[in-house]
Amino acid sequence: MEANKMFNKKIIVVLMLIIGFVGIVLGILGLAGGGGMDPYEVRNGIAMVYSTVYDSQGNSESGWGTGWAIGKSGKPVQYIVTNGHVVEKAYTYPRYDATKFGGEIRVYFSAAENDYVQAKVVYFSASNEKDIAILELPSATDKRTALTLRDSDSVNIGSTAYALGYPGDSVRQQDFVTYDKD
Repeated sequence: MEANKMFNKKIIVVLMLIIGFVGIVLGILGLAGGGGMDPYEVRNGIAMVYSTVYDSQGNSESGWGTGWAIGKSGKPVQYIVTNGHVVEKAYTYPRYDATKFGGEIRVYFSAAENDYVQAKVVYFSASNEKDIAILELPSATDKRTALTLRDSDSVNIGSTAYALGYPGDSVRQQDFVTYDKD
């Protein structure tokens, strides 16, 4: 069990590194804020999402990925958008399998400080459908800022689109100090 906790902590640190990278890429590509946001501002709109479901023997299955804050600019945020497959096991397994329980979804603001909140799914679409989930935080927070997306009028059919995610092999582990300490 202790080895599993250490593995989870390493995964969280690796994912926080990825979150930083995604934020910088979004800023550089101009996908957020109509191209006017600084990459470091964009990073403040991205969080790590970690979900876990347990069985009666204490075994767990997890999902993890990035999410981005939505809401009104300059106001505290209460919603995070992520992929449906990130939270799918924690959200669906307890509903359809009596041997699975404790579907837990955490939104991490800082892995280094173990700063997270439990979130609940308010919208879910499975990976074979739209593959999106909207998470509600227990209360609005200023730990993340809402990202402003490009105006849909500036996007045309055939425009280049970017999808960002974790391209690596998640079973490989590396020791990183921390991502979110300046």
